[in-house]
Amino acid sequence: MPENILTIFRRNALRLGNAPCLHYKKKNVWIHLSWVDAEDTVRRYALGLAALGLKAGGRVALLSKTRVEWTLLDMSVLANQAITVPLYHTLAAEQIAFILKDCKPSLLILENPAQWERLKPHLSHWNSTIVIMDGEETGFVGLKELRERGKSLPVNLYDENLRQIQPIHPATYVYTSGTTGPPKGAILTHRNLLAEIEALQEVFRFGPEQIGFMCLPLAHVIARAMQFYQLAQGCQAAYAESLEMMPVNLLEIKPHFMPGVPRLFEKMHERILNRVQQSPQFLQKLFNWSLNIGSHVSDLQQRKEPLGFVLRVQYFLAGVLIYRKVRRGFGGRIRCLISGGAPLAKPIAQFFHALGILLIEGYGLTETSAAVTLNRLDDFRFGTVGKPLEGVRIKINPDGEICIKGDTVFAGYLNLKEDTMAAFDKEGWFLTGDIGEFTKDGFLRITDRKKDIIATSGGKKISPQNIENMMQQSRYIQQIMVYGDQQKFLSALVTLNWEVVEDYAKKNGITFKSRKDMAENPDIYKLVQTEIAEQNKHLSSFETIKKFAILDTNFSVESGELTPTLKVKRKIVTEKYKNILQQLYLDS
Repeated sequence: MPENILTIFRRNALRLGNAPCLHYKKKNVWIHLSWVDAEDTVRRYALGLAALGLKAGGRVALLSKTRVEWTLLDMSVLANQAITVPLYHTLAAEQIAFILKDCKPSLLILENPAQWERLKPHLSHWNSTIVIMDGEETGFVGLKELRERGKSLPVNLYDENLRQIQPIHPATYVYTSGTTGPPKGAILTHRNLLAEIEALQEVFRFGPEQIGFMCLPLAHVIARAMQFYQLAQGCQAAYAESLEMMPVNLLEIKPHFMPGVPRLFEKMHERILNRVQQSPQFLQKLFNWSLNIGSHVSDLQQRKEPLGFVLRVQYFLAGVLIYRKVRRGFGGRIRCLISGGAPLAKPIAQFFHALGILLIEGYGLTETSAAVTLNRLDDFRFGTVGKPLEGVRIKINPDGEICIKGDTVFAGYLNLKEDTMAAFDKEGWFLTGDIGEFTKDGFLRITDRKKDIIATSGGKKISPQNIENMMQQSRYIQQIMVYGDQQKFLSALVTLNWEVVEDYAKKNGITFKSRKDMAENPDIYKLVQTEIAEQNKHLSSFETIKKFAILDTNFSVESGELTPTLKVKRKIVTEKYKNILQQLYLDS
């Protein structure tokens, strides 16, 4: 029988039995689900889904925040030889409707009925079953009913399905934004998942007593990879109640590792510094002294050079006085933080390591089943994304583009044959669209992005052209360039449709002597703000434009800001107006 995540999970359940597997909080009490109970729940849910008509190759869309039921139901879908289609709960209803139309699921799993009320106006033709995690309301199948329905089927159906899963079978369609146009469904197979798991197991060897903290959306390929890693490795996982409750949950669970995105670690960095600034002067000086000592030690550790006697004593004292208190905020047992999804600012990683907490960065894409490179616990370089994982081959094209081969590379885009062909070169290398280089000691450094995709510091991948096309539907906006790579939110540079805006100004008694006057007029700013806000309603929160600046001139070919085909040259525009863009992020 071919190996897959389900067979490995079942083997761990037999091996670990009543040892804790999953931790989640319900009504202010932490509940600990054992390995045998977790596997039994997956079995019961899987039979329930089969009783609802789910068959091999069927597709199930799953829309929920991160919670233990997400993991259990995801595994239950896979156990039916079916395909999970994860959906971000923050997506706009229109975007969810597009994905559902594209992947044609036979079942829809929602967190609660309120989500259906949001989706219903966009899914008028939906007539398939809807499973909900919370409640037992009429018109939906609750989890209790799901388990009951499964009793009508023979128990050995579960085992038979597991035996039928082949490595080439699709396991999940993970939708990712294209550079121009709607989302694309990346087809990840069981071979892809298993290859990623095995690669991660070579890096992380957490045991049955160690706990990983789950706070990322499970629709994110990184969180999903760590979910499968935990179930295959045999360590434990604890689910955050929410991002707001994370500080409390960390103290309660005391995890050993935690995956996240740069924005999460930036917030933690800001929180630590804010507490320091509110402390007495002598504590601030002590913290800064400890930070300097830690930075020196960090540099030596990266170069694998020995620490002198005096430095060792200073480092020990700083650990007792400062580092221990910082680690206590993470529960006191944290071994490492793992960052992915967007570039991590080097100073953030240096800051945490100087305080005795290792924050390692990796690199990968949805199309590569998450990580293809990763810094190791004992071999790392801040400012790089680490070395290639086991089974991954990487080459750098003459133009600097990073190309990848290996079993983690996806099978193609759903319903998009031409896009799939364009994603690979003639030799079968996957073209990432990212520009990079290897250091002399083998660490990969990302230097640029060939694609126009924006990666915010929160790990969201956003196609700016989609948003720009929407905004330019306004009769008052001539051109717009969305900006926000490695930033907390999106901003934009806007140029005006001068004739239309001048007409508006005259009709509304707005005086101006030049276009510069008009661009700086508060009433014109409010006009554009209203237009942008109207389009923001159709976008997910992370895609909305939060701030913008109006320019007093248009982009042009002559100025070098546009290509001959009138596409914006983002690098040139960003550099030209960098002071204006920087100003939009001050005091944010």
